[in-house]
Amino acid sequence: MPRKAADAAAGELVAALMAGVERVAAEKVTAQMEELAGKVLEHLPELIYLPPPPADVPEERLLSVGEVARILGCSPATVGKRFETGELAYVLERGSDVRKVPYSWVVEYIHRLPRYTGKLKEKKEVKDA
Repeated sequence: MPRKAADAAAGELVAALMAGVERVAAEKVTAQMEELAGKVLEHLPELIYLPPPPADVPEERLLSVGEVARILGCSPATVGKRFETGELAYVLERGSDVRKVPYSWVVEYIHRLPRYTGKLKEKKEVKDA
C-alpha cells in the first residue's frame, strides 16, 4: 500500500474515531444537563419564593337576608334587627319590597365591627393604628 493511501486511510480512521468520541461526549453532556436541570427544578421552591395564586374574589351580587345571615353566622331575624337599627344597610330593587344587601357591603360591615383582645369579661377594644 503506497504511503499516500495509508495516510488517507489513517486520516479517515482518525476522523471516524473523533466523530464517535464527539458524539459520545455530546450524549454524556446532554444526559448530565438533564440530570442537573431535574435537580435544580426539584430544589427551586426552596430557593425562590413563589407567591400563592391570587384568591378567588366572590362575584359582586345582591344577597338575600338568609344568605347574609349565613355569612354573619346569625339568624335572619337578627339581620332584620340590624337593618332596623341602621347597623346594616340594604337596597330594594325597583318594584320589590324584598331587602337585599350587596356582598361587598357585608364584607365592609364585618370589617367595621369592633375588635377585642383578652378574656370575654375583661375584653379590651383594639383601636386601629
